Amino acid sequence: RVAKKWVAGYSVDDAISAAAESNAKGMSAIINFLGEDTASYEQVSLAVSEYTRLMGLMQEKGVRGCVSVKPTQLGLVLGYDVCLQNLRKLADKAKSLGQFLWIDMESVKFTEDTITIYLELLKQYRVGIAVQAYLKRSGGDILHILEYGGAVRLVKGAYHELAEHAFASREEVDQNYLHLMDMLFEAGNFF
Repeated sequence: RVAKKWVAGYSVDDAISAAAESNAKGMSAIINFLGEDTASYEQVSLAVSEYTRLMGLMQEKGVRGCVSVKPTQLGLVLGYDVCLQNLRKLADKAKSLGQFLWIDMESVKFTEDTITIYLELLKQYRVGIAVQAYLKRSGGDILHILEYGGAVRLVKGAYHELAEHAFASREEVDQNYLHLMDMLFEAGNFF
């Protein structure tokens, strides 16, 4: 019930239909195949295949937008190199279709590796990364990403983190969100 407003459907057809509706309202779409913390090579392979299929269908159906992927769904739990290899596959596919690729941010324990992988991919591909406003480290992360000309999708954040890593109150998160948004506006990069 809680997630319903964020979940466009339960099939590829539902996702493509919802994306087309967004396009009709003048908005680009970001499609995400739900799943994370994948510790099975088989499930990781399935996720890569599903994202490849989604990108192809978006192209075929003329949907304006892109996919956004979770590194742990693409093997980060299994290892840095596993994830990087799978993200390269998706970035290659996106590049061949002229599409952009967003990388989601997950739990703080994956933040450092996610940013490092992102900056590696940024050397060759049109990719962006989500940054979570509720993390205390996000200001520094944004400065680092902007040094490399990266693209940021600023989100509030939804994982339960310890107080040493994240702001606790909604007011603090909102205040940091506005601060980070100011940083992005001042930098003038795509966000």
